Amino acid sequence: RTLYSIAVKNSERNPEYDPVIVFLDSDADMNYFSISYPVSLACAVLEGADFAKAGFWRAMGRAKKFTAQPLFSSIDHPLLQNLTCFTYPLSGECAARLSFFSSIPFVQKYGIETSMLMDACAGDYEIADVNLSLYDHHHQDDINVQKIAFGVIKTFLTKCQELGLLELKNGARISDLLKASFINEDGAISEICSRADEKSYPPLKDIIP
Repeated sequence: RTLYSIAVKNSERNPEYDPVIVFLDSDADMNYFSISYPVSLACAVLEGADFAKAGFWRAMGRAKKFTAQPLFSSIDHPLLQNLTCFTYPLSGECAARLSFFSSIPFVQKYGIETSMLMDACAGDYEIADVNLSLYDHHHQDDINVQKIAFGVIKTFLTKCQELGLLELKNGARISDLLKASFINEDGAISEICSRADEKSYPPLKDIIP
């Protein structure tokens, strides 16, 4: 991901500089990209949002449409109610002040957006959904989309456990392995066995005093 940092002073929250950090996916289709995208996200934070997430229209978005959005509706609880308000929850584009990003854990690989959104919704934060209109990334094949979907589901269940909203019993645990069988285009049976080692790193404030 590409990182933009804009230093601004906010005396109400911190007498020191609390820079605005903008994350952008590095695989964006440059036919759509505009400097207005990072600027729009940064402006949402400068105008008062603690966390700003990009929304847009794109042609594919299979993991978003068929996994993340239905999944985010599956558990009804006040801590998670704002998850359904994000127009593109798996977009890699977001912005917040350094103090926000330093206060939440970061999940490795495909679960990062899900973890970030759940922490933002469960915390006492002002959230903005920024409409970037038309946008696109390089598209993944179906196998990789399955891996992305698995990472999203695994992170969602794990975060629900951490928030005290979900309890597994009788030896059940959240698996690290995506396992599936399918018939390929040659008519033969194939299998997927992919490990999702999505380690959660503690908040920066807990690492650096």
